[in-house]
Amino acid sequence: MMQTAALFGSDYPALGDVGVVTLAESTAAAISRGRFPKGYPHVDPNEDAVALAVSDDARLLAVADGHNGFEAAKAAIEAVLEVAGTLVVDADLGSALQSASSAIALAVQDLAPPRSESRSALSLALISDGILHTATAGDTVVVVIRDGHVRVFGGSEPFLGPDLDTEPPVSSLALEPGDLVVVASDGLPDFLGRGWPARLAGLASESAEVFVRAAVAAAFAGGAGDNVAVAATLLLPLAGEVAPGLWPTSLG
Repeated sequence: MMQTAALFGSDYPALGDVGVVTLAESTAAAISRGRFPKGYPHVDPNEDAVALAVSDDARLLAVADGHNGFEAAKAAIEAVLEVAGTLVVDADLGSALQSASSAIALAVQDLAPPRSESRSALSLALISDGILHTATAGDTVVVVIRDGHVRVFGGSEPFLGPDLDTEPPVSSLALEPGDLVVVASDGLPDFLGRGWPARLAGLASESAEVFVRAAVAAAFAGGAGDNVAVAATLLLPLAGEVAPGLWPTSLG
């Protein structure tokens, strides 16, 4: 049986408010409008969204960052949750991104400008059988933290929307017990500042909820003039052997 949870920015429009949800103790998500108003033109105060899906043998993290309104991010996350059960079986994250793009097109087709131009970044992290599968579109990211070292996926691919004409890349990585897998909107690295991967690694905790709360607090301390959404899951020791993956010997 799969448990799911989602946090939508439209439910957290107040500066400084933080929404948190936890599933299965080792998996959590947080969202906030930010500490200060956005310093750039925008439609809605909080256009991020984040979701979790957890079953006995798999976990899925998803984060979206909408532009020109929250509709695109909401549609993307809802589309991902709708196919979450299938993703656990086939790990076809490319298809999930296409489903999210189609959902965005449907959600904005009858809206007036600028909402009709709403697009969304989206990052997915699926963990199954000790393997991490990632897919990213736009400027959201997937991060893996292992013993102080950091691997970052995504951050610059085309945004999802009705006019998506390229398929964002999909990657995979063998995980090990103790790894912390994170998805985040750009508000987190932007306000952690230069060297943000090292700062994020320094927040690593044995509690996913403690980590996501600390990540949002760190963004606030950095000025957080943008929305922040983050989800994390901690790989606890699993039954059976988990194949080691290739890993950088230095932070990067």
